[in-house]
Amino acid sequence: MDIAFAEGNRLGVPVILETDAKSKCDKYVHLGMELAGVRDIGEFGKLYDLIKKPDAEKQQSVSTEASTSK
Repeated sequence: MDIAFAEGNRLGVPVILETDAKSKCDKYVHLGMELAGVRDIGEFGKLYDLIKKPDAEKQQSVSTEASTSK
């Protein structure tokens, strides 16, 4: 997850993930993701949607780099 989070920060984009198990959802929340929603998929159970937004300081530095390179 560290690699995915670092790449999301580098690019200034969120990391989005879904899982089908509450225990996995809890683990991802513990690692820094935020539960964005839960979808009921009937007899198949539930899907947990998670997101990790880019760090504000990293996102600002990416924006600054992009505007200065124009």
